Amino acid sequence: MFAFQAGDRMSRWIRITSCFTASLMLWSTLLGSGLSYAQEEKEEEDRSPAVRTIVGRDTDGWAVVDIRKISADVVILSPVVGREIDLDEGINFSMFQGPSDFNRRGEIPVLATSVPGFQNAVFLKRSNGKFEIRIEYTTGRKTNFRTIPVKEVDLKRIREYVENFSQVQSGDYKIHKVKTAIEEGAEYPKVTDESVSFETRRPQFVMARRMDGSLTLKDGKEISGEFVPVFDEGSILIESDFTSHSIPVENIQRIRTMGNKSSSAVKGAVRTALGSAVSGALTGALAGWQSNVNVKEWTIFGALFFGSAGFLTGLLTGIGRGRSSEDIILGPVGETADASK
Repeated sequence: MFAFQAGDRMSRWIRITSCFTASLMLWSTLLGSGLSYAQEEKEEEDRSPAVRTIVGRDTDGWAVVDIRKISADVVILSPVVGREIDLDEGINFSMFQGPSDFNRRGEIPVLATSVPGFQNAVFLKRSNGKFEIRIEYTTGRKTNFRTIPVKEVDLKRIREYVENFSQVQSGDYKIHKVKTAIEEGAEYPKVTDESVSFETRRPQFVMARRMDGSLTLKDGKEISGEFVPVFDEGSILIESDFTSHSIPVENIQRIRTMGNKSSSAVKGAVRTALGSAVSGALTGALAGWQSNVNVKEWTIFGALFFGSAGFLTGLLTGIGRGRSSEDIILGPVGETADASK
């Protein structure tokens, strides 16, 4: 009698443990997705006038980019660094080289931005009164520019960071998360009379492998088929009915691509379900053997329970990793497009 009661309690305990473990599987998938989203926090969208077009990539394929021409006044952050943060200063002050112990202590997220090919960073003030950082970097033999919005208080906190960097390194100086030790009306950061103009290219879509889709041309003609990741003298390729069409970018009005979220989700769900079911069957068999109950029943229970949990986690993961459909209209965007409506 006592052995039966002990076995029954053991059985209930194993069932509870199995349910808890399966719940953790599902929760870890949801939590992991949330963390990934937080880490991929997007920069504030620039609403200034731009032209959306197609350009070739340094590697194979092509990309849809928003090209903006920007003019702004140079802001000198501090006498310590002068007009710009050059490569040596970027390395020495741990700025725009990715996360480090030092820029984490500064608690200014923009400093941890990783920019491969970094050359220099210049602080600017736009005509709308907003501040930003223009980063110059190289890819291959090309020089490109990227802009990152920054609040005025963060500009002062960055000055505070560079002017007290040795103490920040040693942990003897603390930069406040919101406020700044730089007083109102301070000479720096200083807005100068020097104006700079440059062009930025913000990618909206990248074609790096074959993909189903369609094109709508400016004359109203539509071509459906498979995009080929080739950019040749201002034209892109699309294969339709065993024929390759070379379409000049200047003739394209709209691009549509087909997503694969559904197929990616199903593949992920099935793959994870099978692996989880095998693990669950082994766990169930071991649990049944240890508690001296029906091993076959527990093997089936473990396979079904963990397989179901694995299916759900795989489904969510597959949806997150799948590619969405795209519908992209080329031409003016931002304030120019809005004003024409």
